[in-house]
Amino acid sequence: SMIQHMSDRGAEIIKAKNKAISQNQKAKQLDINWTADRSKSEKISFKGYEAKFKESKVTGHSRLYYDTGKKYKKDIPFYNHYKAATTIKTPKQYVIPQAYANVISRLEWNNVEIEKIKKDTVISGETYYITDYTSSARPYEGHFLHREVEVENFKLKQQFYAGDVIVKTDQSKKRYIVETLEPQGPDSFFAWNFFDGILMQKEYYSAYVFEDLAVEILKKDRKLKKAFEQKKKNDTAFAENGNAQLDYIYKNSPYYEKTFQRYPVLRVF
Repeated sequence: SMIQHMSDRGAEIIKAKNKAISQNQKAKQLDINWTADRSKSEKISFKGYEAKFKESKVTGHSRLYYDTGKKYKKDIPFYNHYKAATTIKTPKQYVIPQAYANVISRLEWNNVEIEKIKKDTVISGETYYITDYTSSARPYEGHFLHREVEVENFKLKQQFYAGDVIVKTDQSKKRYIVETLEPQGPDSFFAWNFFDGILMQKEYYSAYVFEDLAVEILKKDRKLKKAFEQKKKNDTAFAENGNAQLDYIYKNSPYYEKTFQRYPVLRVF
């Protein structure tokens, strides 16, 4: 049925696709995630058979079956409308470190135009810290997909090297580029585990060693000391947890692993 429909309306479908590509190229922001809008619905006629139960010949327990002699037809709500759950401001370009060759290859396979950086350079832009996410308990297509991704946006100057890749969004593949390189996209490369290395903390501290260093850090950083004392005053659980206090100082010190949960793709506006 789908093939017949596409054959009958081929020219119309191509026209609609080209219109969508043109609209996406002009868009300054794009919706990348959606949820069903339960406030809107249509009525459709549903034909079915009455559901009944009888004794199972296998287990002896009650089992479901449909009585094909008892037909019915009724109108049911059809939720055919969606609303944006995540909208992002589209950058002019993304910059990807060459270490993520599997990501770059897939962009090329999908005819995305890329440009290689010719010499080492520092580029200013924005990226994210992945602040929260959930992963599927079981694999799907060989991957443990990430969902419900939450991010914190921040600006930085990032060092890039000859061979790293620039992907400009002003091209026909703009929506594909945005939906795969924005970590909150349901089919982003982040969702499909291509950036899982950033989710593993590789550096930490030994409490008995860090204790003395923490004292020095608080002496030198008055702003941190003030915030630390205020948190102890306002948060009883924190005040009673020595490990949590050391962790707080560590995470706000120059020794903290800054790349932990930092998305490595730069967004340039």
